[in-house]
This record gives sequence, C-alpha cells and structure tokens, in this order.
Amino acid sequence: MASRLQRQKQKEREKEELNSLNLSQTAEIKQVKQRLSNIEAGLVKIQQTKLTLHSGPLPPPEQTEAYERMHPGFIDRSLKMAEREQELQHRHIKRGQVFEFIDKITIKSIGGVIVLALVGFGIYFVFDGKEKTGLFTLITGALVPIIAAVLKIGMSSERKKPQ
Repeated sequence: MASRLQRQKQKEREKEELNSLNLSQTAEIKQVKQRLSNIEAGLVKIQQTKLTLHSGPLPPPEQTEAYERMHPGFIDRSLKMAEREQELQHRHIKRGQVFEFIDKITIKSIGGVIVLALVGFGIYFVFDGKEKTGLFTLITGALVPIIAAVLKIGMSSERKKPQ
C-alpha cells in the first residue's frame, strides 16, 4: 500500500513539473508572438551606419560646403594652408637633396686628397731611399679607392635587394 501511495505522489509531482514547464513555455511563446506582432506593426527600429574615410588637407566637398556656410572664408583659408604646407614640404625635400649632394662631394674630395697624399708620400719615400716603405705607400694609395668602390657597390646592391 505504501508503494502505491508513493507512486501516486510521484505522479502528482511529475504533473506539477509538467504544468510549471508548460507555463514557462507558454510565457516564452507569448513573448515570441509579441515580438512578431511588433515586427508586423512596424515598431522595429532599423539602424544604418555609414562610415566614410578621407585623407588629405581638405575635407570632402559636402563637408567643405557645410564648413563654408558656418565659417565664411573657410575654403580660401584651407586652400592657402594646404598650399603653404606643400611649399614647405617641397623646400624641405630640396634642402635634403642639396645637403646629400654636398655630403657626397665632400666625401669624394676627402677621399681624393687622401689618395693623392698617399701617392705623394710613396713617391717621396722611393726617392728618399726607402723603397719598401714607398712601395707599400704607393700600393696602399692605389688599393684604397678600389676597396672603397667595391664596398660602395656591395652596400648599394644590398639596399636594392627586395625583402
């Protein structure tokens, strides 16, 4: 008899659990139906975002016109500013090129003076009776420009290699 009573209580508990599950499911179904009715009624908010990228000294034409309406003379001031910036950039590039040219000429001149000095000392030592020292100095004077040229060619070819 006790087992029958326990089975009956178990069945009642299962019915209560099913009822509670059915209630939660019906609540979810009601929420879904409400959302669907909102969509049908046109109450759903659709949002669109537009992203534009711009680079350069002046804003796009639409924005430029708006700025001009808010601040008269904006376009003229902006164009003058862009022209000044471009002029400064060109001047900076030109100065860099001039300094690079002067640097190359200076290095070549100093190298030439060193080679001429080595050759001159070599000749002096040969006529002074120090043939070994003079010959060594002459050979060094001849090898210095050759070594410098080889090193320069090697360095420039390393820079040009694609990575």
